[in-house]
Amino acid sequence: MYQLILFLSILISATIPDVNKTQHHTPFITAQGIIISVQDKQGHAIPNATLVNKTQNYTLLFNDKGILQITSRPFNAEDEILISCVGYKTKRTTGKEMITAKQHVVVLEEEAVELKEVVIKAQHEELLFKNVRSLPFPLYYHSCVADSTYAYVIGGMSGYKTCTQALKYDPKSNNWSVLAHNLKPIVQSTATYIPQTGKIYRIGGLTSIVNFTYFDKVETIDVNTGQTEILNVKNPMPSAYGGAAVWKNKIYIFGGGIDQNYTSYMKATKAFYEFDPLTEKFTRLPDMPEPLQATGAIVNGVLYVFGGFDASRSNTGKNIYAYNIESKQWSLIGKLPKAVSANGIAVYNNLIFITGGYTNQELTGFLNTTTGKFTLIKSNFSDRAHLGSVVLYDHLMVIGGSNAVQRQTSQQNGLQLVQVADLKDIWAKEQ
Repeated sequence: MYQLILFLSILISATIPDVNKTQHHTPFITAQGIIISVQDKQGHAIPNATLVNKTQNYTLLFNDKGILQITSRPFNAEDEILISCVGYKTKRTTGKEMITAKQHVVVLEEEAVELKEVVIKAQHEELLFKNVRSLPFPLYYHSCVADSTYAYVIGGMSGYKTCTQALKYDPKSNNWSVLAHNLKPIVQSTATYIPQTGKIYRIGGLTSIVNFTYFDKVETIDVNTGQTEILNVKNPMPSAYGGAAVWKNKIYIFGGGIDQNYTSYMKATKAFYEFDPLTEKFTRLPDMPEPLQATGAIVNGVLYVFGGFDASRSNTGKNIYAYNIESKQWSLIGKLPKAVSANGIAVYNNLIFITGGYTNQELTGFLNTTTGKFTLIKSNFSDRAHLGSVVLYDHLMVIGGSNAVQRQTSQQNGLQLVQVADLKDIWAKEQ
């Protein structure tokens, strides 16, 4: 109890002011009446872009729909304004142009993708994790996503029971609540959030760990209402523990375990698909270089896939693969310092953070996609696998999971532990 009170006091004095500051800077407030939207050349909204007023020395964040409303900040005609987002060229403009337009549309041009071979950075960064409000119950095999305001946990296992709830975490109140009660009972599924629809999309996973039935539909959860829906579309590659990532409001699903039964381990697939939430259609893309149950993330139009596991080959990998969405090509760009699977993954600007894993539960590190360097992190991260992780308000948040002690004693009940770490210092050093 003392530890929680102490952390909350630290969070209020150090973390929460940053959270509130970020919210204060985002388009949840208005007064001067200047509305700015940021789009790409095709007219698609660019979520979570950044506006820097160099003259007045402040930074504002666009919301996940690419909108910013400016109210309580000084904004003058002669101000120098920079608008940027990872994967796009920075736009330089003036306050005068935006004040005159009142409702200003900023178009950002995509930046050319240049893949760099990954090298291991010898120098260790340090990251201090702190405990926040625990999950209401232990969880592992769950999925995690975040929008610009909340973190969400979807399904999973608690002990030997399948969770049919979606939970929502509010960092302002440091509390968990139930978003939805009636989820399809699925474990080891992927989940992604699409700002354009305001929904979480749940794909793949096992509807039964007794007879190994795979979920071959798509389930959605409305983050505003909690309403769930099973879409009338068939998933052409139902698998368990596959990967998923979002780019320009489309979902990229890759790998996962297939064909598990009573007498064999789950072998992996190298199938790769794009799912369009607006048309509700799957499109086959070039297969991964090898079959894997793996995690991945997209930065600047490139999908990065880390390590992974294939039980049929008894193989846990170290490879880092990159898929260029525009050229539709896979490349092997490097290797991790340690093999990894069943790990957490989350993106912060141009950095991809890896936490935990089945064979190296203590692993914490990040890939700088701009420099091509993978850095191991010294931290007090609580060792675990089968966890979830997201980035929320400049903080890496790791949620639930299970540890080696539970597996060895056949008591894999899951963990309730939730930890957060401030990423701003690491990101600043990497620029």
